[in-house]
Amino acid sequence: MGVLNSYSNYYRVGRLAFKANLLTETSRLDSVLRDLKTDINSACKNTFNELIEKYSNLQSIPSGMNVNVPLDEVMGFSFTYDPIQIARLANSISEGFCRADTLLSAISSKQGTFLKSLDNMVSSVFNGVGYAKYPYQLRFLLQENYYAEVVDGLDNSLLSVGTKSESIQSKYARITFDNFYLAENRVPFKSAEELLDKVITEGYKELFRLKLKPESPIQVFITPTKKHIVYMEIQKVDTGFRLTFQDIQTGLKIVNGNSLSSLSAEATRVLREVFEYYKIPLTDAGPQPIPPSAGQGTSFSMAFNLQGHLDNIGKLQILPDSALTIKEVVTHDISELKALDDKAIKSMIEEYASLMTDRDNQKRLKLDNLGDKLPDMPASTKQIDG
Repeated sequence: MGVLNSYSNYYRVGRLAFKANLLTETSRLDSVLRDLKTDINSACKNTFNELIEKYSNLQSIPSGMNVNVPLDEVMGFSFTYDPIQIARLANSISEGFCRADTLLSAISSKQGTFLKSLDNMVSSVFNGVGYAKYPYQLRFLLQENYYAEVVDGLDNSLLSVGTKSESIQSKYARITFDNFYLAENRVPFKSAEELLDKVITEGYKELFRLKLKPESPIQVFITPTKKHIVYMEIQKVDTGFRLTFQDIQTGLKIVNGNSLSSLSAEATRVLREVFEYYKIPLTDAGPQPIPPSAGQGTSFSMAFNLQGHLDNIGKLQILPDSALTIKEVVTHDISELKALDDKAIKSMIEEYASLMTDRDNQKRLKLDNLGDKLPDMPASTKQIDG
């Protein structure tokens, strides 16, 4: 700088001074931004951890305790950062995840992992990275596949997550869903009292007729309005009887009773806000739904005759980047999914290798006649480890 001053090159001095100051400020700004980013990341992590803590840990609920967990808020939060859902809601073509949620609830409950699957869903919404994304993504994919042929505008939604609606995989899934839907035996109801009475009375009659274990859950799919469905189950537990009600619009409710009659009375009390939300009278003597159209479609079906169809749905592999089945995702901890996926992928490769190296299959595919040469197959799945 002194040399430049001695030659009166003030313009050059000014440029160097400006550059030096700019670099100094930029460096300082970068440092501030790095600190700010660290603070934001820490705040987000702490916030998500707090939210996970608030909405999960359902598996640790003591037996016999009534609970009301607003899981509907979790699903609402998931819509706020899912651009596909935002676009579909804006165009009024979204069903949300109600059908998918009921199916996953039923499949997981049959394996005794219902509350675990809901815990995983919460973690997936707030921390959906890697395999943790699947419990949430599965609800989206299952719902999209289930309604792909009856709702306009779903092809792009499926493509956005790597699934083609016309793929063999998707078509087979839809056939499986159609079989489930056609097998449902829907029973109408006019009030909460009638619903609970029919479910408890007819449910336990069927439970005993089929000679199922007394602690087997009575699984129920309820349509409180024409275009919505919720899941409910009643089960014998060590403290008496427990009713679990899961709805993506009104949240999770768990009700307990020493006997079936006390359970029914307690459920009517605890679920009152739900019945009022859907404009369903509490008793047969209560006022009819207002407006009348709000009551159209109120019915329920029990899952006794649907178990085979639920098993088939559980076996579906609809995740575009994984070989995991629906059942595996909803019955295992997130930390277990990678090992299960690796095992499933190895099994698929072994099956493919066996089919393609079979001489009869090669003849059917006319590989010999065309002079085609199959790629070298791994001698064992150990070659694809890692």
